[in-house]
Amino acid sequence: MMHPNFYHWHNRVELKPDPTILQARWDAAAEFADDLSSDDLCSLLRLALFGIATPEFAKQFSGALVALEPTFLPNENTELLRVMATAALFSRMETDSTEGDAVALGLLAAAFQPHRNQLVCTELMPRVVEYLAVKSERMRPTPQIGSKSAALKKAAAATDWAANPEATKLLAKAMLELGKQWGASQRRTSSCGGY
Repeated sequence: MMHPNFYHWHNRVELKPDPTILQARWDAAAEFADDLSSDDLCSLLRLALFGIATPEFAKQFSGALVALEPTFLPNENTELLRVMATAALFSRMETDSTEGDAVALGLLAAAFQPHRNQLVCTELMPRVVEYLAVKSERMRPTPQIGSKSAALKKAAAATDWAANPEATKLLAKAMLELGKQWGASQRRTSSCGGY
């Protein structure tokens, strides 16, 4: 899905870009990014972060984009290629994938000296952080809280706390059960080399 600020990224290099071509350009960049070699990924990273591209990659990337979106300028398009490289990298992080992982980790590793970065937008690096945070949350073990927390269900069902003094006791019991289960899951995780 095209980033809502893609118009503004594009505006940096092409004053008042035609909004009707932006979706097609985003789609072309995303399609290029669908089948990246490791060399292509490194080239996109260099182009998006530092504005550097080998003549061979610039020609290859331009040719691919023109084939996918005919209004794209085939020559004298260095800054526009930077915008498209950013769109390609951003699009790879739209869904969880091995390629998305490589893009996010590559961007994070290559951008370790922020003063060297020459990004065309401010949204790319926060997206890297967001992508990696979501990915790490998915990979962490989640405590298994099953039927032992029945007290929590009962406490949650108590709607009139003043009329039901036992609800406080139920809630305390549920919290103790959850704490025990959480502690047990943390001990299992740490014994397996986790956090």
